[in-house]
Amino acid sequence: MPVISSKPYIAGDVVFKCKPLLVYIHDKYKGEYCDNCLKPMDQLKRCSKCRQMYYCGKNCQTIDWSFHKNECKVLRENRINGFHPIFIPLLRVYLRIKNDKTFATERHTLIDGSDVCLNDMNIAVNVRCISEDVFVICRQFKSIGIDFKAKELKRWFKLVLKNTNNMSRESDDPMSFDATIGGAVCPQLWPISHSCSPNMAFICRDG
Repeated sequence: MPVISSKPYIAGDVVFKCKPLLVYIHDKYKGEYCDNCLKPMDQLKRCSKCRQMYYCGKNCQTIDWSFHKNECKVLRENRINGFHPIFIPLLRVYLRIKNDKTFATERHTLIDGSDVCLNDMNIAVNVRCISEDVFVICRQFKSIGIDFKAKELKRWFKLVLKNTNNMSRESDDPMSFDATIGGAVCPQLWPISHSCSPNMAFICRDG
């Protein structure tokens, strides 16, 4: 049953806040935004080993190390530009689960007040061609030498897909794919299912 807020929201109100499980930057914006806090900078510090992750400072690199320590060697030995858009967040989640036995059982308080872990989430995703996407992901995992069980990988793929929120540059049209610099996996928002349609309108210029 849907929950309706009793608060009258106006443009600019903060509806909810949460700390993402992880964030990631799309290939075309690598080196322009910090891979941890998404801060734009001209001179980001690059991981000295894999040379594929960029940080605005030592603090962000330290915070991201819980994920990056599992993928650094993989990224050092493989170039993954042009891989499936969900590949990087899925790789980060999958390797963290494999290397940190408590990660999938860590509790998260969701926005509806329920308390779950990643293992508890019964993921149902209604997405066309998800089988094709999983096939592509499996092929790409094999190409970089990652051992996996297809059924298990499909589950985590669906979890990442369900919990990914696109991150856009403030100056860009958020409806444009080109405005998306990356994404954030936010399991806290998992119960939310909403439509923007009642609150938005498309405006065309010059016909």
